[in-house]
Amino acid sequence: MKIYITSYTDPYDGAEYAGPNIHADSLDDATIVADEHGLNVCGELTDILQDIVDRVFVDDLEDRVLH
Repeated sequence: MKIYITSYTDPYDGAEYAGPNIHADSLDDATIVADEHGLNVCGELTDILQDIVDRVFVDDLEDRVLH
């Protein structure tokens, strides 16, 4: 199973937004699902750079003030 990234265009303002991820066995299957829901397949998620995610999360916590 692969994860495909999607986007959609808002019909009111014409802006493009990130859509839901599609879990499918192939690009063809993901494209069929995307077409049924009015989405565009942007690409396949291949790597999650966890060290970058962790660094951003930790840096964000350092700047917070908890009361």
